[in-house]
Amino acid sequence: MRHLNRVARKLLAYCPLRAPVRILAGLPVPHYADTEWDGTRFTTRIDSSLDARAATETLAHEWAHAMTWTATRTDHGPTWGKAYSRAYRVAAEERRPSRCVATAPTASAATPPPTDAGDARSSAATARDAT
Repeated sequence: MRHLNRVARKLLAYCPLRAPVRILAGLPVPHYADTEWDGTRFTTRIDSSLDARAATETLAHEWAHAMTWTATRTDHGPTWGKAYSRAYRVAAEERRPSRCVATAPTASAATPPPTDAGDARSSAATARDAT
Protein backbone atom coordinates (compact mmCIF):
# COMPACT_ATOMS: atom_id res chain seq x y z
CA MET A 1 0.00 0.00 0.00
CA ARG A 2 2.53 2.48 -1.24
CA HIS A 3 -0.06 5.22 -1.73
CA LEU A 4 -0.55 5.35 2.05
CA ASN A 5 3.00 6.71 2.38
CA ARG A 6 2.02 9.65 0.19
CA VAL A 7 -1.19 10.19 2.17
CA ALA A 8 0.66 9.94 5.49
CA ARG A 9 3.19 12.58 4.37
CA LYS A 10 0.32 14.95 3.51
CA LEU A 11 -1.37 14.26 6.84
CA LEU A 12 1.87 14.92 8.72
CA ALA A 13 2.27 18.23 6.91
CA TYR A 14 -1.30 19.49 7.25
CA CYS A 15 -2.67 17.63 10.29
CA PRO A 16 0.35 17.30 12.58
CA LEU A 17 0.35 14.99 15.57
CA ARG A 18 1.91 15.58 18.96
CA ALA A 19 4.05 12.44 18.64
CA PRO A 20 5.54 10.23 15.92
CA VAL A 21 3.30 7.72 14.14
CA ARG A 22 4.11 4.30 12.71
CA ILE A 23 1.75 2.96 10.05
CA LEU A 24 1.58 -0.77 9.44
CA ALA A 25 -0.35 -1.67 6.31
CA GLY A 26 -0.95 -4.94 4.52
CA LEU A 27 -1.67 -7.06 7.57
CA PRO A 28 -4.97 -8.66 8.57
CA VAL A 29 -6.52 -6.43 11.26
CA PRO A 30 -9.81 -7.07 13.09
CA HIS A 31 -12.33 -4.29 12.35
CA TYR A 32 -10.16 -3.12 9.40
CA ALA A 33 -7.91 -0.78 11.44
CA ASP A 34 -6.84 0.35 14.87
CA THR A 35 -4.60 2.91 16.50
CA GLU A 36 -2.66 2.50 19.73
CA TRP A 37 -0.71 4.96 21.87
CA ASP A 38 2.22 3.64 23.91
CA GLY A 39 3.05 6.94 25.61
CA THR A 40 5.68 7.94 23.05
CA ARG A 41 4.31 6.96 19.63
CA PHE A 42 1.09 6.17 17.80
CA THR A 43 0.86 2.90 15.88
CA THR A 44 -1.86 2.59 13.25
CA ARG A 45 -2.60 -0.73 11.56
CA ILE A 46 -4.57 -0.87 8.30
CA ASP A 47 -6.09 -4.15 7.08
CA SER A 48 -4.71 -5.72 3.90
CA SER A 49 -8.18 -6.38 2.45
CA LEU A 50 -8.94 -2.67 1.92
CA ASP A 51 -8.61 -1.15 -1.54
CA ALA A 52 -6.72 2.14 -2.00
CA ARG A 53 -9.75 4.39 -1.46
CA ALA A 54 -10.98 2.55 1.64
CA ALA A 55 -7.45 2.44 3.07
CA THR A 56 -7.10 6.21 2.55
CA GLU A 57 -10.42 6.92 4.26
CA THR A 58 -9.55 4.52 7.07
CA LEU A 59 -6.16 6.17 7.59
CA ALA A 60 -7.90 9.56 7.86
CA HIS A 61 -10.29 8.03 10.43
CA GLU A 62 -7.45 6.61 12.50
CA TRP A 63 -5.42 9.82 12.11
CA ALA A 64 -8.31 11.74 13.67
CA HIS A 65 -8.09 9.44 16.69
CA ALA A 66 -4.38 10.26 17.02
CA MET A 67 -5.09 14.00 16.62
CA THR A 68 -7.59 13.97 19.49
CA TRP A 69 -6.11 11.28 21.74
CA THR A 70 -6.48 12.02 25.45
CA ALA A 71 -6.12 10.03 28.63
CA THR A 72 -9.84 9.25 28.53
CA ARG A 73 -9.88 8.68 24.73
CA THR A 74 -13.47 9.58 23.96
CA ASP A 75 -14.15 7.99 20.59
CA HIS A 76 -16.19 9.58 17.82
CA GLY A 77 -17.32 12.67 19.73
CA PRO A 78 -17.54 16.23 18.37
CA THR A 79 -13.81 16.93 18.75
CA TRP A 80 -12.95 13.73 16.90
CA GLY A 81 -15.52 14.56 14.20
CA LYS A 82 -13.89 17.91 13.56
CA ALA A 83 -10.44 16.29 13.38
CA TYR A 84 -11.77 13.59 11.02
CA SER A 85 -13.25 16.24 8.74
CA ARG A 86 -9.87 17.94 8.51
CA ALA A 87 -7.92 14.72 8.04
CA TYR A 88 -10.36 13.45 5.41
CA ARG A 89 -10.12 16.66 3.38
CA VAL A 90 -6.32 16.43 3.39
CA ALA A 91 -6.19 12.69 2.66
CA ALA A 92 -8.77 12.77 -0.12
CA GLU A 93 -7.37 15.83 -1.90
CA GLU A 94 -5.31 14.81 -4.93
CA ARG A 95 -3.72 18.21 -5.37
CA ARG A 96 -1.92 20.15 -2.67
CA PRO A 97 -4.54 20.64 0.06
CA SER A 98 -5.35 24.04 1.43
CA ARG A 99 -4.12 24.77 4.90
CA CYS A 100 -7.17 23.88 6.94
CA VAL A 101 -5.38 22.95 10.15
CA ALA A 102 -3.73 25.10 12.77
CA THR A 103 -0.50 24.08 14.47
CA ALA A 104 -0.24 20.76 16.26
CA PRO A 105 -1.92 20.58 19.67
CA THR A 106 0.51 21.07 22.50
CA ALA A 107 -1.79 19.67 25.16
CA SER A 108 -0.63 16.89 27.40
CA ALA A 109 -2.00 13.37 27.06
CA ALA A 110 -4.44 14.08 29.92
CA THR A 111 -5.76 17.34 28.45
CA PRO A 112 -7.97 17.39 25.36
CA PRO A 113 -6.84 19.75 22.60
CA PRO A 114 -8.61 23.11 22.45
CA THR A 115 -11.54 23.53 20.10
CA ASP A 116 -11.61 26.18 17.42
CA ALA A 117 -14.74 28.25 18.04
CA GLY A 118 -13.97 30.33 14.96
CA ASP A 119 -14.89 27.44 12.67
CA ALA A 120 -18.40 27.24 14.11
CA ARG A 121 -18.93 31.00 13.73
CA SER A 122 -17.66 31.08 10.14
CA SER A 123 -19.77 28.02 9.23
CA ALA A 124 -22.87 29.67 10.68
CA ALA A 125 -22.13 32.87 8.75
CA THR A 126 -21.59 30.92 5.54
CA ALA A 127 -24.89 29.04 6.01
CA ARG A 128 -26.71 32.30 6.75
CA ASP A 129 -25.18 34.04 3.72
CA ALA A 130 -26.12 31.13 1.44
CA THR A 131 -29.83 31.49 2.20
